Amino acid sequence: MNCKEVKYKIISNEVSDDKTLENHFKNCPECESFQAKYQASINSLKQGKRTVNDDFFYSRLKAKMENQKQSAGFIPQIKLAYVSMLIIFAVAGGIAIGNFASNNLESYNELNQNMLVSNYTNDLSDNLFTIE
Repeated sequence: MNCKEVKYKIISNEVSDDKTLENHFKNCPECESFQAKYQASINSLKQGKRTVNDDFFYSRLKAKMENQKQSAGFIPQIKLAYVSMLIIFAVAGGIAIGNFASNNLESYNELNQNMLVSNYTNDLSDNLFTIE
């Protein structure tokens, strides 16, 4: 008989007065240890106390979970509002910077054009009235 068959017989409670199992236990300390641990576990379960079911345990647990869920629901809403405000400020800031740069660029181009025109007209007027 191999170890697998012996362990199956132990678990299925076919150990009673089987001489082949006793011979196997003499030759296989692993199976003997398995049988002793299995039997100790079964005895411990038979002697163990049974707990009394608390009828209100599940209702109290459910109430606590619902309270926790409701209180935890407020934090993500604050985070969402905060992130939304950051996005709005970022977009508004980008628009403001773009408008400022655009207005300054137009003013800069206009100033350059006026300077070029005035320099060109000054050069022309200087050249027109110069007599050689």
